[in-house]
Amino acid sequence: MSIREILVPIVGREELDSDDSFLAPAVEAAMSLGRRFGSHVEVLSIGAVREVVHRSVPWWVPTSGVREIIDLVGEGHRLQQERARTTFESVIASLDFDVPIAEEPRAGFCASFVTMAGDPDETLSVRGRLADLIVVARAGLQPHYLVDVGLRETGKPVLLMPPNAPEALGQRVALAWNGTVESARALALSMDFLRAAEERTVIVVDEEDAPEQSAEPLLRYLAWHGLDAKLVRSRATCSAIAEAIGSEAMNARADLLVMGAHSRNRLRELILGDVTEHVLTETEIAALMVH
Repeated sequence: MSIREILVPIVGREELDSDDSFLAPAVEAAMSLGRRFGSHVEVLSIGAVREVVHRSVPWWVPTSGVREIIDLVGEGHRLQQERARTTFESVIASLDFDVPIAEEPRAGFCASFVTMAGDPDETLSVRGRLADLIVVARAGLQPHYLVDVGLRETGKPVLLMPPNAPEALGQRVALAWNGTVESARALALSMDFLRAAEERTVIVVDEEDAPEQSAEPLLRYLAWHGLDAKLVRSRATCSAIAEAIGSEAMNARADLLVMGAHSRNRLRELILGDVTEHVLTETEIAALMVH
């Protein structure tokens, strides 16, 4: 897959007095990747419109209260978009390379800041389907929401950036493999990262008392693409697989973990499996996930 369009979505889910610094790693990573792959980076700030807010207000709220709520939410989203633009501009100013700004399609690395109004779920879903990579910061209230929608509704890979992101993301890539459709999709959609990596590690964690998974076909597949990889294996109980993957990735000094994201059921819009949930809340390594 060729990474040409990188999307960094920002949705006004944080309190107005919160620190926006957690957004910077996602924007910084997107800019670095855009420069590496010759991509367009779009930082997208999504704000609500009156109709969307009105539909969300309970029917029993007095008319005067509805107007006040809509006005407050509208002002909040306006301030959120201003702060998002400030983050975009401050990150660009802090980088040690130039970031060309482009409003229209053009060749090579460039970036743009875009504001859109509408239902956040629908807007992110539609826009995300036309991106090659979605980048999200791992902090605050936004990540679970954005990752849920990104994975469930777009079919595109989501890159989750920790607060202390490495400067050279993707030099040492670890691929968590268990032979599932999700891990196969993660492999296919991460080939640009795997080709650009200096070191590649395949992590296979077998569940205790289960047959050992064969990794030889995967290593041969990578070899056919001209890529060599080191294989590491371990065993763990079902509940400890997530920790084992994270531990092996840390031992390999990986700065990027590639994995399939798994959902258990549909009791809510998306219930993330133990491994995915661990990555969202605990892992300090940047993670590229595919559902």
